[in-house]
Amino acid sequence: MSENKLVLDFDQLKMLSGDDDEFMIEILEMIADQSPDIIEKMDNLYENADFQNLGATAHLYKSTVTILGNEPMNALLKDIENTARDDQDAQALLPLMESFRSNCNDILAQVKEQLAKLK
Repeated sequence: MSENKLVLDFDQLKMLSGDDDEFMIEILEMIADQSPDIIEKMDNLYENADFQNLGATAHLYKSTVTILGNEPMNALLKDIENTARDDQDAQALLPLMESFRSNCNDILAQVKEQLAKLK
């Protein structure tokens, strides 16, 4: 997944906000502010082999990804969640976590680009 840049579809957010630019800006700013902390938290949980909490955190982050209209990232988070909770296998999680980190950088760049367009 890391070879291809993820593309966000902001239609879901537009529909949720009623096409209200101020509301979309508020949501996108929240995502831009919170995502680095979530990425760091997931990295730390992985490094500390706290797979139950890693799975729970991946589950929570899926709602953010759903708002951004990116099904491949949603599926990746579901894979992380299921592997962390069920298999608890650090080796199986490694490529998933690498894809997650790479894709988060793409997502954050696109969120910031969309914010610039809306402001």
